[in-house]
This record gives sequence, structure tokens and C-alpha cells, in this order.
Amino acid sequence: MDIILKLEIQCSAEDHQNILIAYADQAGLDGIEQTTSGLIIHSDRSDAITEYVEQIKILPFITSESIIQSEVPKENWNKQWESSFQPIRVGEFCGVRAGFHQPLHHVDHEIIINPELAFGTGHHETTYMMIEQMKDIDFQDKVVFDYGCGTAILAILAERLGAKTIHGIDIDEQAIKCAHDCLQLNDAKRITLETGTIEAVQGTYDIILANINRNVLLSTAEDIGSVADQNGIILLSGILREDLELVLAKYQETGFYLEKTLKKGEWCSVLMSITT
Repeated sequence: MDIILKLEIQCSAEDHQNILIAYADQAGLDGIEQTTSGLIIHSDRSDAITEYVEQIKILPFITSESIIQSEVPKENWNKQWESSFQPIRVGEFCGVRAGFHQPLHHVDHEIIINPELAFGTGHHETTYMMIEQMKDIDFQDKVVFDYGCGTAILAILAERLGAKTIHGIDIDEQAIKCAHDCLQLNDAKRITLETGTIEAVQGTYDIILANINRNVLLSTAEDIGSVADQNGIILLSGILREDLELVLAKYQETGFYLEKTLKKGEWCSVLMSITT
């Protein structure tokens, strides 16, 4: 029987929960359940859980008694997540649902996902803002790169919006497996996916989508710049409000200039274009 780690963090204050979620996002942890009493995180990455616990233990509102670690069967988590997963809407532009939900009405684009392990479902503010910003981008006949594709929601939406080809990568093999399932569920034809890092990516792209986290965005800014077309644009998310100026400065230094900033809760998404 497959086993995954369950981390329970007792913390009822919403602003404190947002800080904990931000740390989890930067640690690359998915499968976050937010409750009135705290957070529940499921992961099969023991190294990431260990690093995350060490980071949050220094926060003034966290005590050793606040953190409870245990092991649970993976199938129990999958069933629990599926039972709690609810469809989302980004206005009338886009809706995201699981295959066991009824079709969504009055949305321009409906995306069906397999919510197993929650590799990007659209519920998090960062993904929501990416979808919202994509509404105003011209994808027609564009070549798109989805960096950290997760379940491939953004890649699928890019195809629906007319992109010529979309290439997605993620470092997590399970995320790519889930993404391939989602491509089939949505009859996507122009998307290729692979497990890997941006350093191995070839060619240039008209549009780059990167919903990751501050650390990765900062460390790979030059790599993102190297695969951006000379007339290209980048759409970034996974940026905390307090880190916005730091990320903007790095990308402006790399050769991009700011077109638009969107903020939701503690998070920011930025649209930038090449200056040359």
C-alpha cells in the first residue's frame, strides 16, 4: 500500500494561514487543504516536508505543538480530495471542474481535470490570476511555453484560445502524468509535455506562462529570457506582494518591462514584455 505524509498545522488566523501557504508554495508542496482551524498538507516528498517544517518553526505564531505529522494511505487522500473538490469559475471566461461534476454553463471555456494529488486545480489565487490575465492576451497562432505546467490547465486554455503549439514542462513526474490525463479529458491536440527543467528547453516562444514561486522565478530569470522571442511576453505568478518589487527588478534587469500587475489576496501576477 502506497503511503504519503500528512502534515497538520493548527493555525486559525487567516493572515497566518496565508503566510504558511506561501511557504508551502515556495517549497513546491501541493495538496493543501485550508480549514477554519489550520492547514492540512499531503505529500509524498519527505524532503520537502522536512524543509518546510524547519522553515515555519521559526514563525512567531507557530509552536512545536502546532505541527502534527503522520502517514496515511495514498488512496484515502485521493478519495478525500475528490470528495472536497469543487468547480471554480473565473467570471464567464473559464470554468474548471472534475470529470465527476456536471458540465458548467455560461462559461466560454470549460476545462476538465483529474484532481488527483491537486497539481494545480485553479483554486489557488496564483492560478486564478493566470487564467484571468490570459483572457486579455492574444494567443492566436502563438507558440507557447508553460513552465511548471502542473495539471496543464494553462496549456489547455492556451490551446482553446488559439495557440499554434504549447510545450509544458514540470520537474514532478506525477504532475506530468496527471497532465497527460487532463490532455485526454479535454481532447487537447497541440500540447507536448515532458519532465525536466528549463535549462534543457530549446527554441524560443511567443508567450511564456510561469506559475511557480519566487525562488524559481528569480533563479531562472535569465533562462526564461533566453527562450522568450524578441517580441515575446511572459506571464508570471506565484509572487507574494512583499516580493513583487524584487521579482520585477530581476526581470527588468533581464530585459523585460512591466505591462500589467494583478493582485489577489497576498499574491501577485505580472504580465511583462521584451524591451528590445
